[in-house]
Formats: sequence, C-alpha cells, structure tokens
Amino acid sequence: MPSERAETLTPTPTPTPAPTSTSTPSPTPGPSLEELIGTPNALAAAANLDAASVQFKSLTDLYTNRAEPWMGLAGLALRQGDTASALDYLREAVEAEPTNLDAYRQLALLQEQLGLYENAARTYGTMLHQRPNDPDILVARATANARLGFAEDAIRDLEAAQAVDPYRQYAWLNIAAASAGGRFYEAAAQIADVGLEANPDMVSLQVERGLALLALDQQAEALDAFSTAIRLDSNNTRAYHWRGRVLAAMGQSDKAISDFKRAGELGIQEGIEGTSEGYEAMADAADLLAQSGKVDDAFAYLAQQVIHYGSQDALLMGYARIDYRRGNTQSALGRLTPLVRDGFVPALYWRGVINQAAGNREDAIRDLTSFLQVRRSGPDVEAARRALNDLGVDPDSIISPTPTPTPLVNPAEDDGGD
Repeated sequence: MPSERAETLTPTPTPTPAPTSTSTPSPTPGPSLEELIGTPNALAAAANLDAASVQFKSLTDLYTNRAEPWMGLAGLALRQGDTASALDYLREAVEAEPTNLDAYRQLALLQEQLGLYENAARTYGTMLHQRPNDPDILVARATANARLGFAEDAIRDLEAAQAVDPYRQYAWLNIAAASAGGRFYEAAAQIADVGLEANPDMVSLQVERGLALLALDQQAEALDAFSTAIRLDSNNTRAYHWRGRVLAAMGQSDKAISDFKRAGELGIQEGIEGTSEGYEAMADAADLLAQSGKVDDAFAYLAQQVIHYGSQDALLMGYARIDYRRGNTQSALGRLTPLVRDGFVPALYWRGVINQAAGNREDAIRDLTSFLQVRRSGPDVEAARRALNDLGVDPDSIISPTPTPTPLVNPAEDDGGD
C-alpha cells in the first residue's frame, strides 16, 4: 500500500494592483468680469437704472481690484445728474485699480467739467507717472493749468508734447484760448508768445494773441499781432475784423472802415462762424461811418448788404447803431429789442451800451449782466465789465463763475501756416 506523503503547498502570491492616479476635481471656470458686466450694461442701455445700479454694486464686492464696476456706477450717476456721486465713484475706481488710465481719464474730465481744474491737473499728473511721454495727457494737463492761469506749467507741458509729437502745434491755440476763457489774458498772451516762437506761421495763434492783448487794453501790441496775422494770411476774416476794432479805438477811422469792409467780404465766403463775424464787421463799418458824420453813406452801405444777403441779425443791429449815432435813441432801442428777444447776443451788449448812454441805469445793468452770463471772455466782455463798474456795479458780485468751455481745434482745422 503506497505510503501517503504530505505535500507542502506554497501559496501563490496575489499580484498587487498598481495604484492608479485619481484626478482631483477642478472647479468649473466661471464667467469673467467682462462677461458679467454685460448684464448691468444692458440694463443701463434699457434705462433700467435701479437694477443696473444693484448689479454694478454687486460686482464692486466681487471684484474689489477692478475699476469697471465703479465706472459703471459713475455713468449711471451722471445720467441722473448726480455729479457728486459720479465723482465719488470715479475716485473709488482709481483707488481700486490704480493702473486703469481710462478711469483716471474719466475722473479728470469730470473734474474739468465741474471747474475743479487743480484736481484735474493733479489727476493728469498721476497719469503721467505711468505714461510720462503721452502727448495727449501732457496737453490735457496743460489745458487744466491754463484754465488756472498757470502759464509756465502749461508751456512746459506743451513743449514736452510737441517734442514727442511735432504735429501738436494746434494745441498751443487751444491752451491759449483756455487761459483767455478764464480771463487770464496775460497767461494767454504768454502761452501764445512761446507757441509762436516754435510755430511762427500759426495765423490763428497770432489772432488769439491779439485778442488777449486787446482784452488787456494793450492796443499797440494787439495791432501788431493782427497785422502780423494778415501778413501771414491776407484772407483772414478775424484778423481784419479785430484790427479794424483796434484802429477804430485809435481814431484811425478810414483804415478801420477799410478793414471792416474787407472782413465782411471775406467772412461771407467762409463757414457759419466766419459768416457771422463778417456780418458783424459790416455793422461795425456802418457804425463807424455814422460816427464819422457819414450817416447817409452808412445807411447806403448797409442797404446794399441787406439786398445781397438778406435781413441778417447783425445787419439789423447795424441800423440800430446808426440810429444811436445820429441821436435817435428810442429808434435804436426799438430795433435792438426784437433781436435780443430772438437770442442775438451782441444786441444785448449794444442795448446795454445805449441804455447806459441814455441814463437808463437799471436797464443797462440788466442787459450788460445778461450779456456777461453768455459771453465770459474777450475784449467785448471786458468792455461790458468796465461799463458795469462805471454804473457802480461790481460784475463779480452779480455773475456767478462757471467753467468756460474751451474750443477744440483739430489739426485739419488750424491753418498752421500752410
């Protein structure tokens, strides 16, 4: 019987499964601010301002380091006429995102609109720390400083801007006009002087310089500026018109009348602004003819213009001024009143002048004050202010200062000496 043998069983090893990598779930990307901000922008576009405001405010909490939600709130505030809140929101915007130049730009523009020119200059200065050679920002700061009468600061920025971009010569005109608009005529003349050193053929800048000098009652210097402008451009309406004004003030009536007539001829060939100035120059010519004792010639000259160009407001004002010169005050006032009623601003000035001469003190004060509420700078404004002083009224006591818009001149619009 075979013997039984015990077998030793060797356990078979069980293979250990290789560890498999398990992926860690990653959060699903959410919408960006650029996507989310579309909702309040759409609500604002649909004039649902309250809902848009709620949405923008929620985004300021979610994106504490972004300017766009605060800028959105500022835009809503401006639509509702709340400039104080808009200013606060834009300050929050630049604090949240100090590198956002668009937020700074909007803040500076609002500060300028509110007449906060010192604040605007500082804001532009902060922008220049980031973009020190940006000609647009340099010109913008120059404008703010010019409106404060800070000629040297404005000139420094303008020179820097033109060094970067030689085609910025038109900015000198805008900045000189900005100073004149704030009645800083000395600063305007100083800016124009330096601008003309770099751009000697800028006719418009010569005219602007002449206007600033005339507002300062520096007649000889103004005459030289307008004459220089005419030498550069013998078809410049404004230069002829204002040289005529200076010559008339100097008692050189014949030369003045010739310049006024020339300005009238040139003005009607230009656009709307030139045409208006041309008609006013014709009225000045008629007025000076009447002052020289040539009343019939004055009426005949104006009648000829009316036949050619119709009953323009400035020409009708010319008839009133002739009546005044020949002593018919009531007729002059009667002609001017409907022009005033129709909104022709120069008629306000002349009605004030005639009322003053006629001893109608209260009427004169009313007219001259109304004129100064519309026109804020220039030789006629200074004449109106002097008239009010002569009437015993301080113009600053009755006229609340408001920011004066600065006319913008594009490079294509300025002659630049071409």
